[in-house]
Amino acid sequence: MTLAYRMSNVSFELGDTKIIQNVSLSVDSGERVAILGASGAGKTTLLRLLAAQIKPSAGDVFLHNENTRNLNSGAELSEYVGVINQQYDLIQELSVRNNVLAGNLGRWNIWRSILTLLSSIDSDISASALERVGLSDKTHQRLSRLSGGEQQRVAVARLIVQDPLIIIADEPVASLDPTRAFEIMSLLENITSPSNKTLIAALHSYDLTTQFFERVIGLKSGKVSFDMRVDHLTKVDLEKLYSVHPTD
Repeated sequence: MTLAYRMSNVSFELGDTKIIQNVSLSVDSGERVAILGASGAGKTTLLRLLAAQIKPSAGDVFLHNENTRNLNSGAELSEYVGVINQQYDLIQELSVRNNVLAGNLGRWNIWRSILTLLSSIDSDISASALERVGLSDKTHQRLSRLSGGEQQRVAVARLIVQDPLIIIADEPVASLDPTRAFEIMSLLENITSPSNKTLIAALHSYDLTTQFFERVIGLKSGKVSFDMRVDHLTKVDLEKLYSVHPTD
């Protein structure tokens, strides 16, 4: 099995604050991994390290055997990693279509990017992605007119266009009601499982974790508290993970 990631004794500090502390783990290509932990546990920082958005203070992160310290942002990285956040990272003033096509901007040169925003070039790409997320009727609407759940589906469509090997999702359903959250997680599963893409997501929901993931990592105070198959996860594990004064 090819490794998507390998972290070796990784730490990350911001000033005097130790956010990630000596984390070592690996993720196989095609794995679906949930990361659980209380607010402030370091989940977002861990995902940013995996997405090569920040560099470790110590240790190394290897993405498909390439040290992320040597990777440049843009075209090279966008082929490997796509990121979806709770805040969506979409442009409210643009149309749904142009937000979706932004998934290709990392690979396109500046002139093609400009032409795409000004014309109907690559309309088939966006149309196909929007059909998959159930938003074909919203193509030309301004993004700001869409609900939160619809905007998150636009973010998923953007990932479909980008077509990375790995999807990093940082609390992608935190602001959604349970029904919409299930829909978004189903979409993420549908675009990763058939093509054996890797999915790593930070969540707070036990139900979504057990429904959509095969492996779960518990993060507490920047350290790995547990790393196990989802079907081995117990309420005791969760109580220890989220407790202020652990019993162990």
